[in-house]
Amino acid sequence: MSGAPKSSVALLRIGTALLCILAIGSKIVSAHEAMEPSFFSAARQERTTVFNDQQQRRPKRRGDFPPSVKEPIATSRFINYGTQGHPYEQVRRVWEKKEDERRQQHQRRLNEDERRSSTNGDQYDHLISRILREVKYQPLRIHFDTTDLDRWSFQSTQYAQRIEYLKTYVLPQMARTWSSALSVIPVVGNLKIDYNMCPFADPLASPSFQNGVPNTDLVIFVTANTDFCSQSSTKVLASAFSCFWDQFERPIAGTIDFCLGEIELEENRPVVIGMKYQKGELAPSPDSAVLSPESDKALKLAVSTAVHEIAHVLGITSSDMLFYYDSTTGLPRTPEPQEKEILCMTGERKRMWVPDDTTLREKYSRRGRYFEVTLPTVRQVARNQFNCQRLSGAPLENQPTNEDCFGSHFEERYFFTEALSSILGGVPELLSSLTLGLFHDSGWYKPDYSVATVSPFGHGAGCEFVEEPCIIEGKIPSYSLGSFCNTEYKFAKESGDFLGSFGCDPTHTSMGICDLVDYSTLSSAYTPPTDEFQYFPGMPTRGALTDRVDYCPTYSMDTVTCQEVPGKRWFETASWQTKMLVLTSYFTILRGMCD
Repeated sequence: MSGAPKSSVALLRIGTALLCILAIGSKIVSAHEAMEPSFFSAARQERTTVFNDQQQRRPKRRGDFPPSVKEPIATSRFINYGTQGHPYEQVRRVWEKKEDERRQQHQRRLNEDERRSSTNGDQYDHLISRILREVKYQPLRIHFDTTDLDRWSFQSTQYAQRIEYLKTYVLPQMARTWSSALSVIPVVGNLKIDYNMCPFADPLASPSFQNGVPNTDLVIFVTANTDFCSQSSTKVLASAFSCFWDQFERPIAGTIDFCLGEIELEENRPVVIGMKYQKGELAPSPDSAVLSPESDKALKLAVSTAVHEIAHVLGITSSDMLFYYDSTTGLPRTPEPQEKEILCMTGERKRMWVPDDTTLREKYSRRGRYFEVTLPTVRQVARNQFNCQRLSGAPLENQPTNEDCFGSHFEERYFFTEALSSILGGVPELLSSLTLGLFHDSGWYKPDYSVATVSPFGHGAGCEFVEEPCIIEGKIPSYSLGSFCNTEYKFAKESGDFLGSFGCDPTHTSMGICDLVDYSTLSSAYTPPTDEFQYFPGMPTRGALTDRVDYCPTYSMDTVTCQEVPGKRWFETASWQTKMLVLTSYFTILRGMCD
């Protein structure tokens, strides 16, 4: 595909700018005000900081720890939630009192040979209900420690620019997104993190490890260019995980690592226009900065990636599901964890603690084996999304995406546009009620569903969209219209004319080219579809370039937003023949779309 005629590709990329079919309603504002994040960096305070790129020891992950019912919780994890304690602690005390009274009554019945039943059970149930009903939440407060990140700024001006870009734009926008979407039971006093659990930043200078950080519910240690960046076989912007949890298992600290070399720049400058440079360093003025269309898209993609990664820190991994609480009872969703041998989606067999079937279960279908989230809110959101009330839950990714056993992303085939699917496409993905519903079911957060966006991908398409193939004998069935495509990406050999097709991308915010390809024309690095993902009879090497969509083709290649129109430089440098060709294509395409 890299050998395609440049003029044809440019024509399509520019021409699609006039054809965006926007499905965006009025902007929805969160019902509560987002809290601005706080920042700290020891690197800024130490002018003589020496850059150190020595490897750090691997911190333990959530899956490295057994459930708290099997091993006592460390005292450092007990966080102050006020004089009355965390609501779940209050509920626990009520349950213990109820159980004590039940035992006493049972003993009295044995001693007195009575058969009277308890009359206080309802009283305790009403008390628990009142405690949980009167919980006071507040927007999530995030603190960033950028000590490790800032040390890279001493390496080069390019790194310094990227780091300032992250700190000025990406991290604050990401923090506001989650603070708008999620509320928590607030930490009272300072939040202190155990350095032995989160060996990042400076253990002597970072307040997170000393007296703690005030007005904070989550500490994020921001790092850069760890082994993950160099060892990844694909282009990755960031990765993240949690490293410390409170006494009720809510993540209260984690790390996000950025691969600085993957941050997009325009002519060696950050994608933000209007910034000033002084002595080789970036001095941004975010309130007055102006974004070009391409820059705005790049920024949104970067923020979308950060939002995705911090979701893993907040508790969306299959390892976290073992520790979820039920906010309607105040009790763990998996009260009696079982250790089992599991065949992971990576193909590896592991002996591990597993969540209850009411949280996660293994399933089989015509597309193979996978794990499914069966939590109540997630299940209902999935049913509503596809208008299929017989769904039992939301499937997780059936192809390996990381070292996670069950899959820590929603299945790309069904949730292509979802912020917590496994692949970030060419346009920013959507934070929907599905992701917020999973946070709700974790028992740690109260989501604000008003900030969610309804995904147009498969919306209202019916059970067939989930249960039947995306393409049948090379044709698009009615339930797949608007979501999938069947035109191969190719060019005519002699004329160089483009023979593919373009349409609204899965988010309906951009235009893209159908990513159906012939794998026999690609390098051996690409794996053609297996038997269960064959949709084109007699053409076993045909399938989507995005294999994690189960090889179902979508309009996701070379996406262009409506704002990406030809710029002044293009008009100054393009030949008059090219300009005429582009203008002719505009009218030809528009006429075809309007007929």
